[in-house]
Amino acid sequence: MKKFALGLVVVFTVVMGLWAVQASATDLCFAWDANPEPDLAGYKLFGKQGRTSAYDYTAPLWDGPETTCTVAVVGTDWYFVARAYNTYNEESEDSNEVRWPKQTMEKPCLRFCVPLP
Repeated sequence: MKKFALGLVVVFTVVMGLWAVQASATDLCFAWDANPEPDLAGYKLFGKQGRTSAYDYTAPLWDGPETTCTVAVVGTDWYFVARAYNTYNEESEDSNEVRWPKQTMEKPCLRFCVPLP
């Protein structure tokens, strides 16, 4: 299966309080630059809780054509990656990984880039 490039710049923003799904949940908002490939169909966001657990690539937390999404998580020590997919359902490699909560939150967002091959 041919893999195609995913070039993302992801902005990771946390929205707490009023927008929480439940008292112990936190809404996490993600945004990224659109992939310019002409056969792009959408993006998938995957999450896992804990460094040693594995991503379940059969069950994305979010899937859609938009370049922003919000997911609700409960607890801490979450890790996230994004993948782009094309009209043939071929997926890119993982983007860089972001962690929630970030160890030192100097700013309300964390940026990361995936270089194009």
